[in-house]
Amino acid sequence: MSQNICQAICQKFCQTACQNIYQSIRQIIYQNRLCARARNLPPFLPFVLPFALPLVLLTVLLQLPSLAHAYSFDPTPLKARATRLLDSGELLECVDVWNMVRTYSPRPEDRAEALVRMGDVYSLFLDQPDEALAAYGAAMKVHPALPVLENGYFNAGMILYEQGRVDEARETFRTYLLRYPHASRRETALFMLDRMASESGFPQGTERGSTPQFSGKEPVVRVAVARASDLVFRSSSAVNVQIRDQASNARQGGLVLPAGENRCYVRGSSLVLGGRTMGKSVTLTIPAGQRVKFDASPAVYGGTIVLLVEGEQVVAVNHLRMEEYLQGVVPAEMPSSFSSAALQAQAVAARSYALYLTMRSAGKAYDVAADTGFQVYGGMNAGTVQTRAAVSSTRGRVLQFDGRLVLSYFHAHSGGMLEDDRQVWTADMPYYRVQHDEISNRARDMRWSLSLTGEDIAARMRDYGFSVSDVTSVRVGQRTASGRVGTVVVETADRAVSSPGGSSSELSLSESLVAGASSGRIVEMKGNAFRLMLGAERMRSTLCDLEWQGNSLAISGAGYGHGVGMSQWGAQGMALGGASCEQILEHYYPDTRLVRAY
Repeated sequence: MSQNICQAICQKFCQTACQNIYQSIRQIIYQNRLCARARNLPPFLPFVLPFALPLVLLTVLLQLPSLAHAYSFDPTPLKARATRLLDSGELLECVDVWNMVRTYSPRPEDRAEALVRMGDVYSLFLDQPDEALAAYGAAMKVHPALPVLENGYFNAGMILYEQGRVDEARETFRTYLLRYPHASRRETALFMLDRMASESGFPQGTERGSTPQFSGKEPVVRVAVARASDLVFRSSSAVNVQIRDQASNARQGGLVLPAGENRCYVRGSSLVLGGRTMGKSVTLTIPAGQRVKFDASPAVYGGTIVLLVEGEQVVAVNHLRMEEYLQGVVPAEMPSSFSSAALQAQAVAARSYALYLTMRSAGKAYDVAADTGFQVYGGMNAGTVQTRAAVSSTRGRVLQFDGRLVLSYFHAHSGGMLEDDRQVWTADMPYYRVQHDEISNRARDMRWSLSLTGEDIAARMRDYGFSVSDVTSVRVGQRTASGRVGTVVVETADRAVSSPGGSSSELSLSESLVAGASSGRIVEMKGNAFRLMLGAERMRSTLCDLEWQGNSLAISGAGYGHGVGMSQWGAQGMALGGASCEQILEHYYPDTRLVRAY
């Protein structure tokens, strides 16, 4: 009897407590007008709560072990990768990596920073002001007062002004000054406001004033040829070293390094060379006819080399004329045994790409890098009679589209289909499209296969910032119009702590901007991003099939590279069939024109 009384008392207590909670919730909802139907909540709810609450608590307790093994996303590796890509001139790849940060990071600060960086590349390097404004605008919605947005507001104001949208530009500059009263470009923003106040009838839709124009002179290219924390170089003769003040460019002195091996490293924020502490940069002048080698690289360099501090590393930047640079690029990018028309097409594509970056890199320490990420530069002794003839016979000739220089991508082998660049990366250049390229397969059969374990893939994902323990499945999410893998869906053995940061609604561009998504145990990313994560030398292209077998992924495909722009083996196939350099370029860069820049 006493037990029944206790049970009744407990039940009454629970019901009373739940009714009180229920009435409090109703009152809060009603008073704050969060729900118009707060008065109509079902009357049986107080009797359900005593049973529902324990179930909720039990569910939470059961989830605790899995949450302990949940994965999160650290954007640091991808941010560092995006910075390196921009420094080496890989512009479309840089935008795509920042878009991955925007997509996967749960932190608004990361997403806003990624959108601002995307906007910077669109505006300053890709001549795409509308896309830049969309990225800046999306960043402002995500986190309107973030310090990194200082640059976004200012750049957006300049773009709007250049487009003739004066009222919007005026409001953007005012917001910039209001949010960042001590901004570094405060005086420029005030000047722009005064200028707009004195102008009337500003023409709408003016062309951007920052679009670079040909100077008619052969440009100097600054090529990053080596980098190391302890940079070793060898010279066959004495080398003159000139020290300059970075701010004023005034000469501060110099020394002469003896022939043989010399070392340069960073101490604090200064270079140490020949046992002497220098500034942040020094200039090496190599005597005419002499060469310098860095570390174990077989490439040799001459002329002028600038050593500068970048973080904790020393970067060696070779300054040389464009045509001298191409003499070392063409033989490193294409076999000298290829036909002359193919070699000429390679020279034009490499020149267009290098000139595009050179004309937009005034604020950077160097224009291009010498590794495979951009286009390989083999040094001054590279080349043969055939490759030198291909460069000299096309001197100064570049590709244009709609009056603008073409960012001319190329790759080794298309696998028989060319790809639209927006399916590979995030940005979209109008002269790339999907089209058949069977000539590449006829020139060379390049089929390949690969097998990877789930742990191998998980390790690569960890390098990209995903703290996953194992991968349990991989499959194709979507395919592109060319038949390539558009997105890859990776299922992990973990549960996600938080939902993905980005959504396609944040950035009102095309759907192709979405690099991927993560939900629960699923991570989805673009096919080319998955390929680069695994290693471009292993997964050679996205024109392939994926098959999950037990605990491993079998991949079989064709071609080598991203499939955008000129297929080098396709160029050789066309040349062997009698096509000229002009016909090859017309096929791989449709609707472009071949013009002389200098």
